[in-house]
Amino acid sequence: MFLPFDFAGDGELHLIVSARVAEDLGIPRKDWDLAAMSTAAKPATTRTLGTRALSRPLSPHLQIYRMPLAAMLSIAGHRATGIGLVLGLLLLTWWLTAAAFGEPAYTTTMAFIGSWFGKFILFGFSFAFYFHLCTGVRHLFWDAGKGFEIPDTQRTNQIVIAAAVMLTLLTWLIV
Repeated sequence: MFLPFDFAGDGELHLIVSARVAEDLGIPRKDWDLAAMSTAAKPATTRTLGTRALSRPLSPHLQIYRMPLAAMLSIAGHRATGIGLVLGLLLLTWWLTAAAFGEPAYTTTMAFIGSWFGKFILFGFSFAFYFHLCTGVRHLFWDAGKGFEIPDTQRTNQIVIAAAVMLTLLTWLIV
């Protein structure tokens, strides 16, 4: 935890770090009382902590931080496609229920599914299915302890996206 404190009385804003943060940063115990961070007249990318210079931001802001592709695929991809699959299953449930209720209900449902919007939903549903499947297979490898190196993760990111797109297109070309 950082607490603002005028450490030297020199008008500069100094921040005192807690013992845990100082320990995490590798500051020796004997220097903990000197672990003050001066933020005055320093470039935004370089800060000092005691006598150590840090060239990274202490708390990356969302406007500065660029999420890795694996994180975006996890949040926007795997989770969003899971929600898309649930919505697609509602369409499937409507179709099966309409079939059970007879020809008028089935005709209405098939008219919706056959429209451009219905086909768009089905296309998105099939992409969500294949994307979710591919990320699930990747997670099986991760559960086995494989593919955690950065080059492996970057390669599997591209494989997941390419496989989901190709499987979706192949399905729509065949069906």
